[in-house]
Amino acid sequence: ITNPRTVPLNSFEIATAGEQSRLVAKLDKPLAPGKSVALKLNKPQGCAYTVQARFEDEAESDADMDLCKDRVIRLTE
Repeated sequence: ITNPRTVPLNSFEIATAGEQSRLVAKLDKPLAPGKSVALKLNKPQGCAYTVQARFEDEAESDADMDLCKDRVIRLTE
C-alpha cells in the first residue's frame, strides 16, 4: 500500500468479496503521507477483494480489486 496523499491513512482493510466477506488484512497503525507498507493476507481466497480506506481528513475510498493482477495498491486524491 502506498499513501501519496498529504494526510495520514488512518484505517485500511482488505476483505474477501461477496455477501459473506471475511477480513483478510488490515493496517495496524496509521500510514504517514508518502510512506508505504506491505500487508500479508490472512488465508487469502481467490483474487477478488474489497478494499476500504479512511484518511485523517475523513476522505474514504471503497473499491473492488483483483489482487492477483494489482499487487500494489496506490491511494490517490
